[in-house]
Amino acid sequence: MKNLLDLLFRYYGFMLFVLLQAIAISLVVSYNKYQQSKLVASSSDLVGSFLSYKSDVTKYLALDEVNEQLANENARLRESNREYQMLITSLSQDSSFAELKDLPTNYLYIQAKVINSSLNRPTNTLTLNKGSVHGVEKDMAVIGPNGLIGIVTNVSDHFSSVLPSINMLFTASVKMANTQHFGLLKWNAKNWRYSQINDIAKHANINIGDTI
Repeated sequence: MKNLLDLLFRYYGFMLFVLLQAIAISLVVSYNKYQQSKLVASSSDLVGSFLSYKSDVTKYLALDEVNEQLANENARLRESNREYQMLITSLSQDSSFAELKDLPTNYLYIQAKVINSSLNRPTNTLTLNKGSVHGVEKDMAVIGPNGLIGIVTNVSDHFSSVLPSINMLFTASVKMANTQHFGLLKWNAKNWRYSQINDIAKHANINIGDTI
């Protein structure tokens, strides 16, 4: 105890200075929106850099699983391309669709990697290793090999935060592929493997295995 008191007395001036500086910075950030935004961006980059390094180590230990996912994604893309080519062939006989193949793409795809995530909370989050310098913007959709993942909520220069579909605050409008009926996708926080779709018309013919 005596040594602790001696230490406190010895560095009293320095610790008081640090405390006052911390209070001053807190007041400036609390009452100035510009400083708040700068602090959030800086902290996002700092935390994001650490999470990116952590993710690199984890991903290295799980290369087999990653390679399997990439193979599955390549297979899905090949199948989608085959179906698209069949559609073009079938429509080429109709002059009204003659220019279909020349239409520009509707979406810009930006490849990103999840460097941090949670699964067991009511309000789960994701962090991606791409930010505004890569073209990522707030409210962009995020998809993966198995479909919908979430929506971008915050963006810094090199990282972005995502509100995933397994978050109680997430809601998305979805459509049944077969019947074209619409519904609302929302997670009930009970099991991260399953979400619920509400507000589908009662007369819709829904069957197990239908695509959403």
